Amino acid sequence: IADEERMSEMKAQVLNRVLDACYNKLDLVPDFELLVDMLNNGRDDSGLMDLVLDLHTKMQTHPRPAQWAEKQEELLKAESEDPGETPWGIAELENVASIAGYWAAVYDECLEMISTDELISTKYGPVFSDERDALALLARKAAEGDWRGTAAGIPVFGKLSPVKKDYNPEISGYVKKRRDACKAAIKKITLFNIPDDILMKDLRSSCRAMTALLKLTLLFDGEFIKEKRGFNLVDYSDLEHLAAELLTENDGSPTELARDLSRKYTEILVDEYQDVSRVQETIFHALSDGGKKLFAVGDVKQSIYRFRLADPAIFTEKYKKFPVYEDGSSEEHVKILLRENFRSRAEILDCANAVFSAEMSAQLGDIEYDNGASLVLGNTGYTVDGRDRTPELMLLELPKTEKGDEVPDKVALEAAFIAEKIRGLVESRSLIIQDGKEQRPALYGDIAVLVSRANAVSSVYRREFSARGVPLAVDTGSAFYDSPEISTVISFLDIISNPHKDIPLLAVLRSPLFGFTADDLAGIRACCFGTDFYTALCRAAQNEDVEARAKCLDFTGKLDALRALAADMPLSDLLWTLYNTCDALAVYGAMEDGAQRRANLISFTDTAESFEATGYKGLYRFVKWLQRVRKSDKSPGKAVQGGAVTYMTIHKSKGLQFPVVFLCDTAHGFNDNDSRQTVQVHAE
Repeated sequence: IADEERMSEMKAQVLNRVLDACYNKLDLVPDFELLVDMLNNGRDDSGLMDLVLDLHTKMQTHPRPAQWAEKQEELLKAESEDPGETPWGIAELENVASIAGYWAAVYDECLEMISTDELISTKYGPVFSDERDALALLARKAAEGDWRGTAAGIPVFGKLSPVKKDYNPEISGYVKKRRDACKAAIKKITLFNIPDDILMKDLRSSCRAMTALLKLTLLFDGEFIKEKRGFNLVDYSDLEHLAAELLTENDGSPTELARDLSRKYTEILVDEYQDVSRVQETIFHALSDGGKKLFAVGDVKQSIYRFRLADPAIFTEKYKKFPVYEDGSSEEHVKILLRENFRSRAEILDCANAVFSAEMSAQLGDIEYDNGASLVLGNTGYTVDGRDRTPELMLLELPKTEKGDEVPDKVALEAAFIAEKIRGLVESRSLIIQDGKEQRPALYGDIAVLVSRANAVSSVYRREFSARGVPLAVDTGSAFYDSPEISTVISFLDIISNPHKDIPLLAVLRSPLFGFTADDLAGIRACCFGTDFYTALCRAAQNEDVEARAKCLDFTGKLDALRALAADMPLSDLLWTLYNTCDALAVYGAMEDGAQRRANLISFTDTAESFEATGYKGLYRFVKWLQRVRKSDKSPGKAVQGGAVTYMTIHKSKGLQFPVVFLCDTAHGFNDNDSRQTVQVHAE
């Protein structure tokens, strides 16, 4: 069974061969030229390669990817002249119906408020009433699937008559803000502005390109399977699909083997059921006598693996369909509500219920946060000592600035505030926590700082906490490769492989390992124009007039020695030689967070050893692999140091518990990068 690193390398090689074949024989994949023209970025194939690999990964969540692709090709045959009869038109109409219906309800609320003030009602009432009716009509036309009726029904917003005196400004201000927000939402509905014939022409062209993308991905999948079999390898996805093929027929019904295996089991127990995929569900269903022997535990509110292509809809389908179990129930399928929470105090649960009952819905969170979904106190063993442990909502007011003043860094202000708060709690010994049956003052190691986007703000938190003497252990995953010490070593490996790369070379020269100043670099460049920087560096090392000549000689000597060893030396040994040659552990160990930096450097040698264990060799290949892993955000986490505040993502904190938690960096919107992708793939 191959590991992920080897499969990533193999995929890249196979896909490059497939694309070369397509360029050499353009009819190998029909409409390949159209696909390239429409989706490639014009410089190289990286954009197209990313699309193929992304689609291929998503296809693997289906029991039979080729069958799924065939269904998509049928859907892509846009034969109707009415956009509203296409799958994409239907989806857009459903979206418009939802938007218009929501704002119609908001207008009802506004009209009710307006009616309480006679003057505002006279000025605003008729306009709001007409616009409310227009929104309701738009929602109805879209819900009926009437494309042209929807296009004709998009409201046109006029001007409100001014209200000059004796009115309630709170009501006026509120309803005007809601109206402005509605106008902005309706303005984003732009597809209906395009004439039907032009829209369908563009859609058919896109459909041809998407069909080519599907065929290209299937071609790649076939070649990738051949490559794996040639090395006698399978990956995790193969294990799932081979099992599904053994256990189910093409129509999804269980095979005789599945029925035989099912008879051997009394129950099939599955935990974390909200994070299964369609292919996994197919296997479970086949082995459990069509689901009759399946006992699944899950919570859709804890679904955190959509990015790994889990499908929470599998869980919610059953949650909505199955009745609640009661004594004497005779139903074949039932659900048991496990609402009790045994980790948290009542104050925490009351806070969570208050927030999510107001925010979570079937549209936002896949479930209605009703009595069945809310949390109930299960642990009655917490000591009741009269201390107020109600969660505290801290609102940080930004300093006022005048025009032209520097805008304050909101993240830095928040990080500084939290560091001060934590230091005060620990040093004052005023925060008492329960440790087993004992109670004691809180320590830094009892506290966690949770954020949703760790890599974006980790450096700021490290800086602000360090400035206030608060120890912080940062566990941010992909930030491992972005840390200064690891980033420098990767650049060093890159120039050992090829020293004529200016950017990694300059990164190493400017690093603490060699300490070249900006003036040093300018002097090196001045002695030799028109060449790459390594050539200039070598000439500077031989030029007695260059001030940094000694530094140049030291660097080129070390680089030459490492390059001579690189061809035959194992990667992990090469890294240790690099560390010893440049005193890397000592240099970075003497810096701020030195223990963490040393741990990262040592951990990196394990990464190199693991890479070579996959069967791949060579410094060049290792550097290329590191670049891909760095880009894909699949980095190892940093080792967390004890006795410090833990800093991590909300995602990584699942399954952990801390006596004290700060939930930070919440003043930003949802990450909607997926919705901005060039090609979007529906889960089904």
